[in-house]
Amino acid sequence: MTDLLTPAQILNELRDIHVPDASATPATTVLAPEPFVVLGLLLGALAALRWWRRTRWRRDARRELDRIDSSVADASRWEALLCLLGRVARHRPVTEPPEEIWLPPGQVGADGRASLRDWLRRTIRT
Repeated sequence: MTDLLTPAQILNELRDIHVPDASATPATTVLAPEPFVVLGLLLGALAALRWWRRTRWRRDARRELDRIDSSVADASRWEALLCLLGRVARHRPVTEPPEEIWLPPGQVGADGRASLRDWLRRTIRT
């Protein structure tokens, strides 16, 4: 015949199984914060890199404008400022530029160059 256990025998054999105390600390259900901190740092670094690349044209334009102011001769300063205006226009809409930009280079005086230079500074800054 087969050896069938009665329910009482089964319960007697189960008494040897260790059951943890009710006072034992439960398994944590909170996620570890380290992955979230690392993810936040990575996302912050990516945002900073995007901002740095997006504003690179401004830094380059400021540097170029300073170079034009300091080293370019008056005769070719107007052409250099117009060239810089073309590069700035790729990144910013050109709204209400000085009227002197439509004049031939020979008719533009120091006031016209200063006007365009100041307009470029304001456009690059904003």
